[in-house]
Amino acid sequence: MSVLTPFASSKRPAITNSTMTNLRISSLLKAILFSLSSDCSLELVGYYTTKSKDTNVGIRHVVTLPGTFYNMLMSENFAPPEVQTAERTTELLERVTQDLESRGISHIEVDTASTVENPVLLMMNEQAKNVEGRRRDVGNVLEMLGLEKDVTVKVQTRRVDFKEDVKIGPEAGQFPDRPESQHLDVYNFMPSGVGKPGSAPLVIYSHGGSIRPGFNATSPFLAAIEAYSQKAGKGMIIAAVDHRGSKSQKEKENYCLEDRVADLEVALPVIIREIIPEYAVRGVSWNGEVILMGNSMGGHVACLASEVIRPTALILDAPAAYPLEAQNAPFGPKLTAALKSGPDAWTNSPAFDAYRHYLEIGGNAMVVEALEDNIIPHAVTQTYLRAVPENFRRITESVDPMRHYSLAYVTYPTGHEDIYEGELRAIVDFATSSKNQS
Repeated sequence: MSVLTPFASSKRPAITNSTMTNLRISSLLKAILFSLSSDCSLELVGYYTTKSKDTNVGIRHVVTLPGTFYNMLMSENFAPPEVQTAERTTELLERVTQDLESRGISHIEVDTASTVENPVLLMMNEQAKNVEGRRRDVGNVLEMLGLEKDVTVKVQTRRVDFKEDVKIGPEAGQFPDRPESQHLDVYNFMPSGVGKPGSAPLVIYSHGGSIRPGFNATSPFLAAIEAYSQKAGKGMIIAAVDHRGSKSQKEKENYCLEDRVADLEVALPVIIREIIPEYAVRGVSWNGEVILMGNSMGGHVACLASEVIRPTALILDAPAAYPLEAQNAPFGPKLTAALKSGPDAWTNSPAFDAYRHYLEIGGNAMVVEALEDNIIPHAVTQTYLRAVPENFRRITESVDPMRHYSLAYVTYPTGHEDIYEGELRAIVDFATSSKNQS
């Protein structure tokens, strides 16, 4: 078992003489560019699915703005890539550590990983309705993706233990019976072969609200994404957590939505320090990008987590939105009461505020909607989408003109819990797009 020490700026990666030379050259380039004019562009890329045929179409609206000396001077794109990644990682871990401390979370310990290799078709919730029918559907999706139906993936699981003082933080006094010792399981999907160096973003997944032990180990969704990304040559480092309270209804009532945000923050330093190095020795280098992906309840959670994590991109797959009153309400009767406080109670969701702020500072986002969704109302998805044109002008005026920004909308003609071939393709394409590089 390894112990993660609190991250401090004193552990900032060393800057070598060669790095300093590159930085001096970068400064010289900025001075030269001072007298030059430059252009920038912002691209809105939309993906859509027709009823007759799955189609991904890029719809580009380009806005050209003059570059400024200030933006060039402040842009870190002139620094060498390895320096950019090291600096962003340092800042990220410092923010997360500080927020965890404010939540009363400390003493994070990671157990040795266990690894299993399973066929994607066997990663199924055996207690779900119509398991065989769902297995056939997943098999068809694998075939449409050009994968063998017996394709396998390697899944690593790590138990993460930590201490939590529930008397402080955003939930102070809410859960007096919650024990100080806490744990969650962190998963990652290992590549079966040698990956392409320098091309792999980190994707961290937040699952929906279902109660199921070993949620991510019994779902073919992430496994199918991993298998397809490997076949397509689009490497991804996929990690996920089984959120606390997912094992039983009794256990669930001792946690809330805010705890799921904390779960992602606990997992992130574990992934960076324990998991990413294992990919490196297998030839898969992390490119410094962090993408938060959430499904259903996980979409709400990912938006809230973006406030501290500040990811390179957000992928909201059939995202839910819960009212402000529900954020710290225990799962169960109290959460249900918060949801029923009014017919449109969800419209004041803090997820929308966090999402709008994320777009305002130049975030990349993709919203995925199931057209036959009987769980998430269409109006919820449309509210997420309306945040795009509302913030378009602010994005073009206030963020770094040396970057490209991607905002995408994907639909698929199935239900909330179904897996669709076009959905998986769009997620992989968006996550590995060079436009998401910051």
